[in-house]
Amino acid sequence: MYHFPYCQLRFSFQVMELTPNVKYLHIGCDEVFQMGECSKCSQVPRDNLFLGHVSRVAKWVKRHYPAVTPIIWDDMLRHVLVSSIEEYHLHELVEPMVSENFLYYNELSLAD
Repeated sequence: MYHFPYCQLRFSFQVMELTPNVKYLHIGCDEVFQMGECSKCSQVPRDNLFLGHVSRVAKWVKRHYPAVTPIIWDDMLRHVLVSSIEEYHLHELVEPMVSENFLYYNELSLAD
């Protein structure tokens, strides 16, 4: 069973207390490089570790703040199969944000 560190929970509650009428909460989850390095986690595919974590964080946000939509950067989802995203219900839990830098660099590479 996954447990959030106390400091992460406390920070989330503090952010929400300071901004009580927000509709979105950015939960990070971008550029995750150190993942699956311990002996237990290294036995699980990285995509499953990531998707499971995002799913748990998003469910926590929705449970405590039902009117708030968790948002994440899209970079870690670009290579993930749609079926995996559906398996973890991310399409129902988070709103992905596309980075402008990604779009800008793609336009540059297309112009060549």
